[in-house]
Amino acid sequence: MPSDIAQKRLKKYEIKEKNQFKNKLVLYGNSDFKKELAHYNIFITNEPEVLLKTSQIYPFYRLR
Repeated sequence: MPSDIAQKRLKKYEIKEKNQFKNKLVLYGNSDFKKELAHYNIFITNEPEVLLKTSQIYPFYRLR
């Protein structure tokens, strides 16, 4: 994923973190794992690659 998109996601997480109440922040705070996931697009499907190519997955996710 391009680094500029990852940086936008990280900024979004930081803003959301600052806007939450302190007690909620303890329960639902941003973890290092979540910040690491900002650098990836993860698509989960149960279709084998024979039926649904990797390049076809994103358009299907947009239909949802």
